[in-house]
Amino acid sequence: MKKDLFLVFLMFFIVGLVSSCGGGGGGGDSSAADGVFATSPSNLYQPGYLASYSVTGSSNAGAKFEGTMSMKTENKINIDNKQVTPIKSLFNLKNNAQGVFVSVSSTTFYDENKNPIMMITGDPEKTYLPLSIAIPPQTAKIGEFGPLTSWACEDGTSMSGNWSLEKNEADSSKADVVTMMTSLDEFGEITLYQEMVSTIDKDGIAKTMSIQWDYPETGITVYLKAKKTV
Repeated sequence: MKKDLFLVFLMFFIVGLVSSCGGGGGGGDSSAADGVFATSPSNLYQPGYLASYSVTGSSNAGAKFEGTMSMKTENKINIDNKQVTPIKSLFNLKNNAQGVFVSVSSTTFYDENKNPIMMITGDPEKTYLPLSIAIPPQTAKIGEFGPLTSWACEDGTSMSGNWSLEKNEADSSKADVVTMMTSLDEFGEITLYQEMVSTIDKDGIAKTMSIQWDYPETGITVYLKAKKTV
């Protein structure tokens, strides 16, 4: 797999991950017994929050992957005289079959109402702004669904998606947050699909994730699994 395509995959994952963050703060009142789950950890927007995962996977082209990903909430800063909370995401992934290693980072900034206002990615640096803001509620019941925040990049590309909360067939004390993302190029053509399934406990903590990327132009499909380490 080419390195530039590799970067697109990783960047798309990060955008999907931050778009699916819920309102937070609802973990204490959720109950798996009645099918109600927090959609994200209650301390997600508190400085010092950290979640790390180990990643393994493969592709239909014979590639083998391993790496890590993480999200960390940093101290509040001022942007345009407003207090915002930065959440930094980092994804490191190596294609063992080709010896290609890439690292992608982004920082998403949230206002006091936990709405995303901007995302900046690195190497090369790009700025994304929300076209429409839509985040999952603090808590959701099995069967609920809705749109995700859609993003527009300064280079003319865009991303949009949706989420749903589904029953985990293996463990009734857990649920699956399913997010679907679609990426469009500057001409409005579909360049990439992503489906991510995050298996969460009643407090919205994702213990495992499965991710699938489909790249229509080349027919490449990538399958990844992530397991929480911190």
